[in-house]
Amino acid sequence: MGKKDETTALNAHNMLTSKTVIMGDIHAEEDFRFDGRIEGNITCKGKIVFGAESQVEGDVFSAHVDVLGKITGTINCTDTLILRSTSVFIGKINTKVLEVEPGSRIEGTISMVGEKVYDEGEV
Repeated sequence: MGKKDETTALNAHNMLTSKTVIMGDIHAEEDFRFDGRIEGNITCKGKIVFGAESQVEGDVFSAHVDVLGKITGTINCTDTLILRSTSVFIGKINTKVLEVEPGSRIEGTISMVGEKVYDEGEV
């Protein structure tokens, strides 16, 4: 394997485009960028970025979550959750660190705890 192949493998991540619709759960080992629509739960051991066109109806389990789109459900984040200015969130947030940009819309509850954020869907 050449140097270029090794670099590509180390920077691998999953990506679903804005025209993608998923009905069901997603489990990912690597970083994940999602710009489509999903009705189901998402579990990721890396970082998840939800693009501005993303729409999620379900629960999210991850260490790092960056939201630019719309999520309805529960976000369980063991480290940092960022709600960008274009984000819309309806539901419950469990996280260690929360960053909210001006313009972000939140309807629901927020719980900020220490090391152990949740039991189900361990990251």
